[in-house]
Amino acid sequence: MSEPETYSLGETIRVPVKLKDEDGVSRVYADFRKLRDASVGPGKLDPNGKIVLQGDGGGRTEATVGLTARVTDDSTPGNYLCVAIHVYDATGHLQTIENPSPSKVLRIVKEAEGVERPTEFLGWG
Repeated sequence: MSEPETYSLGETIRVPVKLKDEDGVSRVYADFRKLRDASVGPGKLDPNGKIVLQGDGGGRTEATVGLTARVTDDSTPGNYLCVAIHVYDATGHLQTIENPSPSKVLRIVKEAEGVERPTEFLGWG
């Protein structure tokens, strides 16, 4: 598995997913669960860590949907594995894709990497 994409507080997680549905792809949600450690396998999911990404396929029969979520103060640092993708078609029917393959892992870190530089107040506009 390649190195996971890394996100920090205030950043927007962006994950494209390719889908096809003859009735048209509408709302899409992806459930990412926090891993207890860096390995993937049974019993490795933390029951308390979850991030949900969402997007919309616009009713297209074949769509690359940009799923997004914002990293907030409530986001616990760690690696997150996509465990399910929930797809509503244009007629309102729900289909869930469990453990999509290949797997997708995201990494949440406490702070942005790099040197922190102080902000200087220059006055009022």
